[in-house]
Amino acid sequence: MSKVNQVINAIRNFKTQLNFPNLKQPQQIKKLKGKIIVISIIATLLFDITSFSLKASQSAMKAGLIPLSIFMLILYFSQRILESSYSAYAGLQNDIFKQIYSTESSQFVMNICNMTRSKVFKKDNGKETLMENAEILQKSKWYLSSVWGFWWGLPKTISQCIILLGMIIAMIFIEIHDSDPMQTAIIMTLLIVCIVIYFILGKKRLKLKKNYRKLTKEAQTKEDVLFTEIKNIDFISKNDFDYHAKQFKDHLIIENEINKKENLDLNRIFIQRSFIASGFMIIILLFKIVTAQTLDLSVILNVIAVSSVYSTILNKIQTILDECETLADNIIDITTLYPDFKLINDVYIEEANKQFNKTNVNSITINPFYATQDPKKRYLLKNDTSFNLNKGDFALVHGPTGCGKSTLLLLLTGKLRIQNNPIIFSSGESGYLNSIAYQTDKAMANGFVINELILNDNPDTNTDYTKLFEILHGLCLYSEFLRMAKSDTDINLANLSDDDKVFQLLKFRKTRQFSSGQQQRLAIAKLLYTMTANHQVIALDEAFNRLDDSTAEKCIHFVYEYSQKDIHRIVLLATHQIELVRPICNKEISFVENLNTSSIKINAIPSLSTP
Repeated sequence: MSKVNQVINAIRNFKTQLNFPNLKQPQQIKKLKGKIIVISIIATLLFDITSFSLKASQSAMKAGLIPLSIFMLILYFSQRILESSYSAYAGLQNDIFKQIYSTESSQFVMNICNMTRSKVFKKDNGKETLMENAEILQKSKWYLSSVWGFWWGLPKTISQCIILLGMIIAMIFIEIHDSDPMQTAIIMTLLIVCIVIYFILGKKRLKLKKNYRKLTKEAQTKEDVLFTEIKNIDFISKNDFDYHAKQFKDHLIIENEINKKENLDLNRIFIQRSFIASGFMIIILLFKIVTAQTLDLSVILNVIAVSSVYSTILNKIQTILDECETLADNIIDITTLYPDFKLINDVYIEEANKQFNKTNVNSITINPFYATQDPKKRYLLKNDTSFNLNKGDFALVHGPTGCGKSTLLLLLTGKLRIQNNPIIFSSGESGYLNSIAYQTDKAMANGFVINELILNDNPDTNTDYTKLFEILHGLCLYSEFLRMAKSDTDINLANLSDDDKVFQLLKFRKTRQFSSGQQQRLAIAKLLYTMTANHQVIALDEAFNRLDDSTAEKCIHFVYEYSQKDIHRIVLLATHQIELVRPICNKEISFVENLNTSSIKINAIPSLSTP
């Protein structure tokens, strides 16, 4: 009874691991998948039935049904042609399915990674560590693929088992009709023994794959993390590159050794299974020949006809075992990845359920709180008293490196959540702001600049030129880009206006082709161009640190003025360029450090007006 309870509990636990509402397949995938599965089951059933056609032809010949016998022979020998036609059709359908599947799953995984990056912590050897973004992406991808793969393979495996059972029952009736009970019993006993050995070896393969599965997945995850690091690191010297390249190479050697040993062990079992199948067929054929009273053409035809069915049965068992292994792989992956994916999903749900305030608020109140980005909470950001941020405020956020400036900005923009939400709107409701947070080095991908700025691949028809050029002028970029365009011999600028010349430059140049100071301002331009009325706070984290003081001051003035055009917003600027910002801000947020705690200090500057 305890064994039964263990099985029931295991099934319940596995159902829990599948029961993530956001993992449900989109309707388009479910429909196409159902169509492909039904067609494949029908095709498999028809092809398996044709394996009996040679035996049926022999029976029809004995009964004098010559036309039927010829038809069954034609059906038997046309099986290969039918299978080839079906394979071509199935391949086309599977290509369509893979395209849709890849698009839908990639969108889901990227959404999870975007919302959970730098927010998932896991315990590793008793220590709580931050989960790398590459690891979040890979494990989410694997888990989704395993769950969807399980529901893809389960109905096909069940149908194959039902078809196999039908074939064995049909073969028993044929043997009873053609042979005496003793011969039938011996052959069926041999078949059952062969099937049992097949499944014993299959279970052995599953056990081996389970042992290797976790090692393989962890090795692949580490490979992705190391490779991502190598892509993102700007190496300072050849020694720096050689060190990281050696780490990656050493890991690949270990990973290849794991894969080599796994394949060797699995292939050994596969060879054993193949020898057993061949032995079974030889014994059946010899038994049929030896027990025949006379060795004539009819006996040979009967042996060939029977061997066709038995070989199909053995192939069917092989197919079922392969599909069971695939299902088992999915189950192992789901079980292995579940603890990590649950951590990721919990953070994802928490982030997705954030209630951003979408209506304009006159002010927000930040109540006392403790916050940290350190999982061990060795360093705390503390606010002892309530303070307000009002519409139109321009707040300078400054302090020593590591004092908590970025943590405060992340908290105020909803990028970081703490258990006791300290943010209260003027309506009295608690929530998080619908905001933009600017991160200096991460806002621009290395695509064509105009596409990145407007977030659209059709800039010729979807660009608000007045808005774009106003922003470029305000950030002191227009004149620089015009000068670059005029000196660019790769772009045909004949008979173009200055605006068109700048636009062509942005259309055909990529982000990395601009200087670091220009890239920084392009990221700010992207922020301002894509800003909507729902965005009530703009947080700038070291947004102007690559600019000279004169250019930085002009850009700071423009960003504040532009942000107040349609609605009054709160602007927070974390910077070390204190003397540039202090004369034009109306609030100052600084930090007082004491051992492992940093306390927030608020200074209002009522005598100074905002820009």
